[in-house]
Amino acid sequence: MKYSIEEISEIIHAQVLNEQIYPYDINEVYYDTRKGNFSNDAMFLAIDGKNADGHQYIKYAYNQLQTRNFLISKAIDTNDFPNSNFLLCENVITALQKLAMHHRGLHHIDTIGITGSNGKTIVKEWIFQLIEDQLNIVRSPGSFNSQLGVPISILKIEPFHNLGIFEAGISNEGEMEILAEIIKPQFGIITNIGEAHSAGFQNINEKLADKLKLFHSCQRVLYCMDQNIIHQALKSSFPNIELISWSVLNQNADYYVQFHDHKNNSTIQVSGKKNAVFQIPFSDQISKENAVFAIITALEFGINTEILAQKTPNLQALKMRLEMKQGINNCFLINDSYSSDFLALSSALHILEQQQKKSKNTLILSQIEESNFSDEILLERIAGTIGNHAINKVIAVGIKLKNLKSYLDKNIEFQHFENTNNLLEMFSEFEVENENILIKGARSFNLEKVFQLLSTKVHQTVLEIDLEAMRHNLFVFRSFLEKGTKLMVVLKASGYGSGSTELSRFLAFQRVDYIAVAYIDEGIELRKSEIDIPIMVMNPEESGFAQMINYRLEPEIYSLTQLRQLLAYLPNGNYPIHLKIETGMNRLGIEMEEIEEITNLINESKKVSVASIFSHLVGSDNKIFDKFSMQQIETFEKAFDLISLRIGYSPIRHILNSNGISRFPEYQYEMVRLGIGLHGISDDASMNKRLQKVQTLKTRVSQIKNIAKDETVGYNRKFKALKTTKTATINIGYADGLPRNAGNLNYSVLINGYPAPIVGNVCMDMCMIDISDLNVKVGDEVIIFGAHWPIENLALACETIPYEILTRLSTRIHRIFSRE
Repeated sequence: MKYSIEEISEIIHAQVLNEQIYPYDINEVYYDTRKGNFSNDAMFLAIDGKNADGHQYIKYAYNQLQTRNFLISKAIDTNDFPNSNFLLCENVITALQKLAMHHRGLHHIDTIGITGSNGKTIVKEWIFQLIEDQLNIVRSPGSFNSQLGVPISILKIEPFHNLGIFEAGISNEGEMEILAEIIKPQFGIITNIGEAHSAGFQNINEKLADKLKLFHSCQRVLYCMDQNIIHQALKSSFPNIELISWSVLNQNADYYVQFHDHKNNSTIQVSGKKNAVFQIPFSDQISKENAVFAIITALEFGINTEILAQKTPNLQALKMRLEMKQGINNCFLINDSYSSDFLALSSALHILEQQQKKSKNTLILSQIEESNFSDEILLERIAGTIGNHAINKVIAVGIKLKNLKSYLDKNIEFQHFENTNNLLEMFSEFEVENENILIKGARSFNLEKVFQLLSTKVHQTVLEIDLEAMRHNLFVFRSFLEKGTKLMVVLKASGYGSGSTELSRFLAFQRVDYIAVAYIDEGIELRKSEIDIPIMVMNPEESGFAQMINYRLEPEIYSLTQLRQLLAYLPNGNYPIHLKIETGMNRLGIEMEEIEEITNLINESKKVSVASIFSHLVGSDNKIFDKFSMQQIETFEKAFDLISLRIGYSPIRHILNSNGISRFPEYQYEMVRLGIGLHGISDDASMNKRLQKVQTLKTRVSQIKNIAKDETVGYNRKFKALKTTKTATINIGYADGLPRNAGNLNYSVLINGYPAPIVGNVCMDMCMIDISDLNVKVGDEVIIFGAHWPIENLALACETIPYEILTRLSTRIHRIFSRE
C-alpha cells in the first residue's frame, strides 16, 4: 500500500487535525506499539478497545518508534507532536475497514475466502504450500481473520499479486457481511461448523447462516458434503453458485475421497472430477480432512495432479512457535528454522528485539525459498526488512544471499555460507558471546543443527513453558475486568518454577501493571534484567532495605514494627508502600486496632506514600467459604475507608486472587492479583475449561530392561515382578522435583500416548516405569505432566497441590520457552 494523508482522509472521511499536512506516503499500518514499524511512513491506529485504549500509546509511538501519522477517534492537542499528521474519525476499526475496501477495489485479483469453526489457518497455509511456486500469493498473516485482522491483511495486496488467500472469522451476528465486503472472494471454502466462538449466536444454525454470508460474491464454494447441515444450507442459500462437494460417504460427490492410513502417513485417493492419489505425512483425522480441502482447491485452480502429488508428501505442520533457550557464552537463542517468508521474518525480528539487552543482536538467515521475485528485488526486500530492526550482525546461508551485504547498512557485520554444512564446518571459528541470536530459515536448510550446536548442553529433562498459552490465560482473566482495572501478576518462587526473569519480560510486553515477588532478591533479579514496571515485594527484610531502595522495589507493610524499621532507614522523600490488612488469613497483616498508629506514623514522617491497600481471601476457590469471603471483604472495606480518611487520599485497592477474579468480579476494585491461574490451573471447573496448561515437564528413556518373574526393581526391592515385565528407566528423580510418593504404582507418566506406571521407589536422578504392553525404544519422549496429562493428576497421586509440584522443580531442569 502507498497512500498520502490526503488520500486516506478522503477515503475514510476523516478530519485532519493538524493545520499543515506533512508529506508522508503511508505504506504500513499498525495498532500495537510493541510491534511497531520504525518508519515515518507508518500509521499508528489508536484503537479504543475493551482492555486498552490506543490513545494512551500515541506519545510512545511518537517518541520511541518515530511514528508521524496517527488515526484516532479522540481529539488531542497536536501541538504536542510536531511534524505529525492526525486523522480524526468516529471509529478507528471502521475507518480501517473503509480503507481496506478501497484498496481491495483497486486490485482485481482472484481471492479465496476461508471460513469455518476450525482449520482455517492450516487450510490456508497448506493451499499456499501447494501452489506458491505457481502464483504470486498474498495471504493473511498467522490467524488474522477478525474485524481488525482482515483489513490489515487486505492492505498487504501489491500490484504483482495475482491470488489472495484470506481467512474470515466471526464472533457475533452481522460481522461477516463487513468481512465479505472487504475480501470479495470468488472462491469460497467452509471447513466445518462447530461450537467454537458460539457465544455471540443463539444457535449453530444462526452462526452457520452468518458464516455463509462470506460467499455472496463467490462463483465457486468448496465444502464437505458429509456435514449435512452445511450441505443443506448451501443448497438452499446459493442455488446459482457452483457448489464443489467432497465426501468420504457419498460417491456422488464431486470428489469422492478414500483415506488409507499407514504408520506415519496417509494416502488420500480422490475420484470424480479428478482422479489421483496423494500421500500426506499425517495420519490423524483432522489433518487428513484439512489436506483434502487444500488438495481440491489446488486442483480447482488448475494445478497438475502429478506436480501436486510430488508436493503433498512435504506438507508441513504449522510450526508457529518459536523456541527460546539459553545458549553458549551467555547467548540467548531463538529458533525459528521452520519457515521463510517476509511476514515470518519481520515477526521473528520483532521478538528478537524484545529480549534482554545484550552486546549484539545477531540474525542467522537462510535464503527465502520458492520466491517469485528476481534476485535483486529479493535482496532489496530482505535488507529492507532487516533495516527496520536493530540488527548488528547477519550470517547468511544460501547461494542467493551471497550479495546481500551490498544491500545492508554498512555497519552490519556480514558472513555468508553457501549451505548449512559449510556453516557447520566453520562452527569452531564462530565467536559469539553475550548475543541475542535469531535462527530463521526454511526447513530445507536444516538450521536446527546450528541451534543445537549453539545451545547449552543440558540435562535431558526439560520444562517447556508455552507463552502463547500463558497469553491466552491472561486474556481470559482480563475478560472479567472492567476497563481501567489494573493487573498485578504474582511471580513468587521463580514464577511458580517457570523462571521469573523470562516470564516478567513476557508479561511486561503484555502490559501488566505490577509484578509481585516474595523477596527483595527476586525483585533485584528482575531489575537487572531491565524490567521497569513497578514491583511489589511481599516479604521485605530489614537487611535488604538499601538494595530495595536502590532498585526501586516497593515493600509490603504488614506490621507497626516493620513500618518503624523502614521509616528509620528512609531518607526524606515519598517512597511508595503497600499496606497489607489482616482480614482472616492470620498470616501477615495490619490489625484494625493498629490503623490509627500506622496512619499517624505515615502522616508524621512524610517519607512514604501508600500506593495500595490490600488483603488476601482465604477460600476464594471454594463455595463453602463464600460467607467468610464476604466477611473478609467487609473488614477490608472498613479498613480501607478508615486509612483513606486518615491519610487524606484513596490508594489503589486489591483483594482478589486468581480464583477471586472469576468468582467475585464485582470486588475487583482498582486492581486484582493473578498468580497460579496464569499457568492454567484453577479449582473452578468452569474456568479450567477455558484455561490452557502452560507447563509441560518431559524427559526421555535412557534404558530398557526385561525383568523376569519374581525379580525386583529399585531401592529396597519395593517392586516385585509377578510376571515377565519390561521396564524403562527415565531421566527424572526426586532431585528434579518428582515427589518420591509418585512411585510404587501411585502415578503413571505418558509415553507415546499411553500411560505407564512408575514402579519401585523414585530414585534421586531417575525412576523406572512399566512398559510391558507398549512399543517403546531408548530416546523416546516421556511426559510427566502437560496439556493433555494434567499436573493435577500428579498432585492428587502425591496428596499435594499443583503449586507445590511446580515450585519444587529443580533448577537443573532446563526451561524452554515457546511463543508464536
